[in-house]
Amino acid sequence: MAKEGTAHPRQMVCLYLVVYMTIATYDVLTYCFDSREHISIYTLHGEPLVFQHFDGPFYPTLKLLHKYPFVLPKVGIDRGAIRFLLAGAHMMCPGMTSKGGYLPAEDVALPAETPVAIFAEGKEHAVGMGITKMGTEEMKKLNKGVGVETVHYLGDDLWAIQKL
Repeated sequence: MAKEGTAHPRQMVCLYLVVYMTIATYDVLTYCFDSREHISIYTLHGEPLVFQHFDGPFYPTLKLLHKYPFVLPKVGIDRGAIRFLLAGAHMMCPGMTSKGGYLPAEDVALPAETPVAIFAEGKEHAVGMGITKMGTEEMKKLNKGVGVETVHYLGDDLWAIQKL
């Protein structure tokens, strides 16, 4: 686990990708979905790979995450939570602590504010990504409330962009 104030090794992969893309191609585009959302999308040959909301952390797109699933740590949701995620809802703790859900073991527990890939029961690829709102051990203990704030999911506006 990374020390507080330092980047997680998986986040460094995203950072290296952004640096490489910026130096190698200067192929960067800022695109706003609407007046409330200020999204910077970093592309390579027009394909969105990494995005950033305002000056926040860099996130890989789901399409990049499907190619390189090891970039972010994983959490899993049960079948009942899939429809809520695909509607843009945040992931509640019971959907991740139930029989079909998944949270990392205690020895590799994730702290709050960690970017994660959200996998669904019975699905091969990530269906979303988000930020943990509490540590995974706390999610298991409390088993209520929002566990992961959804940032990007299958079917959202960013997913719909094929090329810029």
